[in-house]
Amino acid sequence: MDRTLAWFASHRLASLLFIVIFVLAVSTQHELVQSFVFRAMETFTANTWLTGVGWAFRIVFLLVTIFLIRRVLHQDQGKGKIVYWAVTVAFTFAAVRWLSVNNNEFIHFFQYALLTVPIFALTRSFGQTVIWTTLGGAFDEGWQYGVLHAGWGIPYDFNDVIMNACGAGLGVVWICSIADMRPVSNSVKSLVAEQLAGWGWRTALGLLGLGLGMLATGHMMVYQPKTGPMPLLSLSRMDPKPFWFFDATWGPKTFHILHPFEGVLLMALLFFFYSTLDRHWKWDAKAASAGA
Repeated sequence: MDRTLAWFASHRLASLLFIVIFVLAVSTQHELVQSFVFRAMETFTANTWLTGVGWAFRIVFLLVTIFLIRRVLHQDQGKGKIVYWAVTVAFTFAAVRWLSVNNNEFIHFFQYALLTVPIFALTRSFGQTVIWTTLGGAFDEGWQYGVLHAGWGIPYDFNDVIMNACGAGLGVVWICSIADMRPVSNSVKSLVAEQLAGWGWRTALGLLGLGLGMLATGHMMVYQPKTGPMPLLSLSRMDPKPFWFFDATWGPKTFHILHPFEGVLLMALLFFFYSTLDRHWKWDAKAASAGA
């Protein structure tokens, strides 16, 4: 892990190019991947495929958890890393239970956990990494909503954005546990100052301010109106639904469709939580470079 991080950190332009290509590939090739999944479901039957994906996900998660615990248990502050991993696992399985349409959605966690590696190497910050990774996932969902499925009666998918954020959380806790970390003890004040000095938090807060401004001026609406003038942007082309949603063509599974305000609040919660990793650990880049 340290060698990989050191390579990305010392090849900044290549790292940025990798990040951009990764996000664009995930966003623009969504239909290609989906067609493969649909063919697999036809070949093996939907129930067999989804059951297999679900068990594969659980087995991989269990093996990764066992490996991580064995790796950090006797490290300095290792128990703290296990706590962060346990909370992240709880976030992940809560998203699986209440936010995912079906087991094919599990790919979100792995995609965005992988993306954290080059982003962390460039930012050297866990909080900034989760924000930038989640924003990359938000772009992916925006591409689907505004381009690939522009004519569909669907909402902008904050459910998927939150799953992407959980994937980012898995990635940064994995990096914190596997890479060479130096324990630190920053005050809350210095942590806040450090986080706000980074462009991740500035960008997230700027987008939040822009969104609130557009809502206040009527340029953006949560639900697209049926008649009358259309706003510049609407966050859902689907009528409001009950708290628990079920449609046989969407899974079938009962789940909750996040309201945009819920989605933003959950993103903020995850951003704050993973930013606290920077209060306790820093990547020892010099040691990693020497080891490489």
